[in-house]
Amino acid sequence: MILVRGLTALVVVSLSSAPLLAQSIPNWTAPRSWTPPAAAAMERKVKESRAIGTLGIDALPTGPLPLFGIAPCRIVDTRGNGFTGAYGPPALSQGSPRNFILTGRCGIPGAAQAVSLNVTVTNTQGPGFILIYPQGGAQPNVSTLNYVAGQTIANAAVVPLSAGGGITVIAGVSGTDLIIDTNGYYAPASGAASKTVAVDCTAGQSIQAAIDREDGPLVVDVDGFCNENVSVKRKDVTLRGTNPLNDGIQGVVSAPQFAALRFAYTDAGRVENLSILNGPSLGIAAFFSRLTMVNSRVTGNGGVGMTVSDGGIVDATGLTASQNAGAGAHVSKGAAFFCHECNFENNGGFAAIAANGGVLSLLDSVVTGQRGLRSNGASYADIDCITETSSHSCSLNATGRAAQAFSGGIAALYGAGNFTGQVEAGDGATVQLVGARQLATGQPGQGPIANLVGDFGTLSAGTDDVSQSQLFGTTNVSGFGRLLLRDMTTLSGSIQCNSAGDAWLDPTIVKGPGAAISGCEHGVLPP
Repeated sequence: MILVRGLTALVVVSLSSAPLLAQSIPNWTAPRSWTPPAAAAMERKVKESRAIGTLGIDALPTGPLPLFGIAPCRIVDTRGNGFTGAYGPPALSQGSPRNFILTGRCGIPGAAQAVSLNVTVTNTQGPGFILIYPQGGAQPNVSTLNYVAGQTIANAAVVPLSAGGGITVIAGVSGTDLIIDTNGYYAPASGAASKTVAVDCTAGQSIQAAIDREDGPLVVDVDGFCNENVSVKRKDVTLRGTNPLNDGIQGVVSAPQFAALRFAYTDAGRVENLSILNGPSLGIAAFFSRLTMVNSRVTGNGGVGMTVSDGGIVDATGLTASQNAGAGAHVSKGAAFFCHECNFENNGGFAAIAANGGVLSLLDSVVTGQRGLRSNGASYADIDCITETSSHSCSLNATGRAAQAFSGGIAALYGAGNFTGQVEAGDGATVQLVGARQLATGQPGQGPIANLVGDFGTLSAGTDDVSQSQLFGTTNVSGFGRLLLRDMTTLSGSIQCNSAGDAWLDPTIVKGPGAAISGCEHGVLPP
């Protein structure tokens, strides 16, 4: 969140004459551009993980994005004055989050990534403050404004939007009425004004024909399932349905290079409320492209569910990747994939793979199936239950391998709580357990029973400041591999070192059932 004070406005526009406005809204200033903090949490995690410099984290954030000025327009008024439902009464209650979807209101398009707001409180019940942040994101520790009882006060702010176009507002300490006005939004230049066309798949119409016929930027409203392979190239296109159970794309070409849906050299692609399903090959491919996905499904495809490569960046919210023959998601060649409140279920390969300089983070997400995360080739992959807070579950349960890292890769389980499945680190790679408690290793026939550390690999376990980690069963350390246990990690099982493998345990380690160490030069159990 960025507070705005005394910045020069891009435009000065006339006051809105929208019928819901009970009074004129004076304009205010807003910065000319805004840069999203898309990679801030990832950058922090990777730095803490001592990741390889070739990951190129500095190149991940989008921006800067230009401001598109609009006539000052009221979005929310909890006093009423013509506003009802989600945007009207009642007043905010102390400590109760309230969500507002801003896209589609006051001319704010789906491509908007942040909005210029003027936030006003009135009828304040006592001293308090207002917090505003992207819906589903982490609650900030900086307020947008502060107030006292009986005060009416306003402040301007630039607020990032969630992938679904929403914000969350919390009144701290005491309740208040809330008024939110906007005078502009921040979006890619190509996404400010889009033509909208409708494609009725049930009537035999073609999504590809609509894309080929129209110039971008373009919004395609999809009705039903289209049986075709769709390619979006050098054009900003939004594909949106109403319900992913009823609308989507099923690929028909059976060849690995033909995805059911492909984005190439696209600056602002978007997929909303669609399923990409049951294609004979790859589900979705995005390369040299930026893609946003909201409430969509990639399921039952004959290959990998989604590939992101060659510097592509995909930001997804509410994605389900399930029952694909290959991995749920594969990220490579300097690409990045951020998935918020997602579900990876029973895919044929690993749930998610980062390879060859790829970066992926599953935030507040659930992974189930035989295999969890894999990272190789100086890449980074994690499941992160700490950085963001939402009502969505966050867990990893693999009946075979939970996490595997090799060839300089890093795989991390952040705050993943109780998890099942074996972990393996080798060939100069690292697996990190940070507030993650291993309850079982791989089931017979679905992966090695013992945890494995070898060939200069590292397995480390520690705390996330809330939960301590646990290492379960047998862990074999060999080939100059290193096992590091710290911060009250529980050891429930044995550590067996050989062939120059070694282990280090700090004095806070908790001895669980079966705790034992053999063959390690430095590994010693505490008294």
